[in-house]
Amino acid sequence: MIRASSQEAEAALTAFITELESNQARLEGIIFDYYRQNNERDAENSILFTNPSITTTSEGVNLMMVAAVFIALSIVGCVVGVIAAVVKKYLPGP
Repeated sequence: MIRASSQEAEAALTAFITELESNQARLEGIIFDYYRQNNERDAENSILFTNPSITTTSEGVNLMMVAAVFIALSIVGCVVGVIAAVVKKYLPGP
């Protein structure tokens, strides 16, 4: 009787371990599939959002134009600063 119970317990434990291994394999497959899909979406998004032809904001302003205006205003500011320094140097002080 003890031997029969032991054999039943061993069979149940073996079936449990087999089912556990099967569940683990399925879970790994699901996890790998999930990360594969996310990586594909991330790859697609990175291609879409880094495409050089897509360089406008939602209002339609060209980002290169914004950069050019910023650079131009910086240069104008430097020129005005130099002119102000030269004028201050050569004007008679109080």
